[in-house]
Amino acid sequence: MTTRPTGQRAAGFSPRGSTHDSSHVRPTGLVQPTHERAFRALAALEKDRVADAEKHIENIPDLPTIDRVWKYYLRGRVAIRQMEFDTAGPLLLQASSLAFIDGLGKEGALDPGAMRLAACAVHHVGWIYRRQDRADEAYRAHLAAYHLRELHGSSDEMWETAIELGLDADLAQRYDDARRWYHIAIDAAEKASEEPEQKQAIGWGNMSESFTNGGQHAEAVGAARTAREWWRKHDIGAVAAARADLKLGSALLRQGEALHENNDGRAKPVLEEAIGWLTTAGEALSAFGPDHAADIQSCLELKDFAERLRDSLEA
Repeated sequence: MTTRPTGQRAAGFSPRGSTHDSSHVRPTGLVQPTHERAFRALAALEKDRVADAEKHIENIPDLPTIDRVWKYYLRGRVAIRQMEFDTAGPLLLQASSLAFIDGLGKEGALDPGAMRLAACAVHHVGWIYRRQDRADEAYRAHLAAYHLRELHGSSDEMWETAIELGLDADLAQRYDDARRWYHIAIDAAEKASEEPEQKQAIGWGNMSESFTNGGQHAEAVGAARTAREWWRKHDIGAVAAARADLKLGSALLRQGEALHENNDGRAKPVLEEAIGWLTTAGEALSAFGPDHAADIQSCLELKDFAERLRDSLEA
């Protein structure tokens, strides 16, 4: 079961227009191609081997139609990796429309695999829109993808899009909406088949940042503590676990700063705890080498600021 920060409760949010029957058996993981070339292209993309992916994509046939859908989708994903968003968007929209035609236009039962692929394409269109600071369009695209995934997809896929919806809402400064979506993502993570603890950690980490952006510092600290617990369950020795200490220290610092500005007597212990976590994070991150120099520097700068705030209370 998920451990929620003190004082928080699940938002009980159900996306508008939901028609999903929760009793049906969901697929697991993320949708995968059946053609070998498409499968290899996707694997190459996941390892950031773009040139290899392009070679495989060129050898994906145009028939049956679902293979052509995968070809358009994978070309769109390559364009995203190359930051060619004006190329990627139309390719992904072409993939989604063709997937709808293929999935809905057959005699007999609807093809859920085609619907899952359509949702995947639309999901990435929403990501492009957010990168272009088109927050409302990103939200609508991701909401469409979520509805499809709620009907046909896996809990992993629902988690993926719920996280994006939260980020879209945060970008638009609709913090209540963002937190509702993070709660939905956290609930989906409980049922996910792939790395559920990591998914929980990401959801609570995003929740903490959303609370901080909305000025709710105590809630941000609670969510950051829960994110840290999940990162440690996922892999206590990973750099993400050390970064979780940094994020907890940062959230505490923001809370301490707000209390300090209001001459609140609780500021000192909060700042002292922030200093402790920032010290711990800096020491842990130093073990991961120079690639994490920026995080280590952040620890030092935030710790110095926290110490100066604390010392000013004693002056």
